[in-house]
Amino acid sequence: MRVNFIRHGMTAANETTGICGRRIDWPLSENGARAISDLAAEGIYPRHPGACYTSRLRRTQETLRLIYPQADYEPVELLDERDLGVIEYETDVAAARRWRANLVDENGVERPEAYLGGEDFRQFSTRVRRDLNALLELARSRGQDCITVCGHGSYLRQVGISFAVDSYINVRPIVKNGRGFVFQADRESPGCFRLKITGFIGGARLADILEPPPAAGP
Repeated sequence: MRVNFIRHGMTAANETTGICGRRIDWPLSENGARAISDLAAEGIYPRHPGACYTSRLRRTQETLRLIYPQADYEPVELLDERDLGVIEYETDVAAARRWRANLVDENGVERPEAYLGGEDFRQFSTRVRRDLNALLELARSRGQDCITVCGHGSYLRQVGISFAVDSYINVRPIVKNGRGFVFQADRESPGCFRLKITGFIGGARLADILEPPPAAGP
C-alpha cells in the first residue's frame, strides 16, 4: 500500500509559540492557507491521492481541502495529534522557547514532566503505532492500495520512531508544514505493518522537508 503522509499547513500557534497539540482545534492561519495553496499550485503533491484521511482537527481538514478540493475524505481519531499537556495554552513566545529547550535531558531523553497532563513519550509512541496500524488495516479491508493522510508533525515524527523507519528514527527537527513522506506499507501480519520511505513530498531528500533547528534565544 502506498501512503502519502502530509503535515497540515501553518496555524497561528505554529507562527508564534510553535506549540500546536491536540487540545486546541486551531484552524489554518491566513498565511498558512496561502502557503498550502501556493505549494499545491507548484504541483508538489501526488496527482492521484487515492482514499483520503485526516485527523479530527480543523487544520488537517482545511489543508486536505486546499490540496484536493474535489476529494472526499474521512476524519478519524486514529490520526489525532499528541496531547502536549497544559503547555498548549502558553502564549508567551519566550516561555515556549524555554519549554522547548528543556524537552530532553542531557542524554537526549524526553522529560515526562514537560508534558504535564498530556501524553508522555511512552504513551504517545504506543498510541501512534496502534492507531496507524489500525488505519492501515482499515484501508486494506476496504481494498484501498493508495491512501493520502493529512496529519500532524509530532505524530509524523513519532511514526518514524514507533515503526523504526530507516533514516527517520532519531530525527529531531519536525517536518515542514505542507510537506511530507511517501511510504510503502507492507502488511506483516493482521494489524501489523512495516513502513519504508519511498519518496518525499516537497523535496528531493529528507533534509529538504525538515524545519531548520530553532534559533537560539532567551
